[in-house]
Amino acid sequence: MLRSLVGLVAAGALASAATSCGSRGVDVGADPVAGGAESLQTHVIVQNRSTLDVNIYAIRITERFHLGMVVTNAESSFKLPIQLQPPFRDLRILVDPVGTRDTFESEPLLASPGEDIEVRVQNTLEQTSVIVR
Repeated sequence: MLRSLVGLVAAGALASAATSCGSRGVDVGADPVAGGAESLQTHVIVQNRSTLDVNIYAIRITERFHLGMVVTNAESSFKLPIQLQPPFRDLRILVDPVGTRDTFESEPLLASPGEDIEVRVQNTLEQTSVIVR
């Protein structure tokens, strides 16, 4: 009986010591005011001012990720997949209007965690703009 009581006390002391020495659950990289890790996510915000619906893709090296579709005269926001989250130097945005062979591809983008990518699709694709904010 005494042996099991001593073992129980020792196990309790060990558990208490382990929890007091551990982390307090604070994410060092997170901003508690801005919502933690979610505030570090990068989103692609698309304003489609074209007369056609458009498919939006993120391209990294040779991989193409379909983010979604934006209908005519609408705005949508897409979260970049985790494997595309910043920092990056080789991400491009591809705008592919439905029903045509024309496409728009951005220059390589440079972004930091928490910055968003804004795409303004124009009726004339050459006038489409991509901004990192």
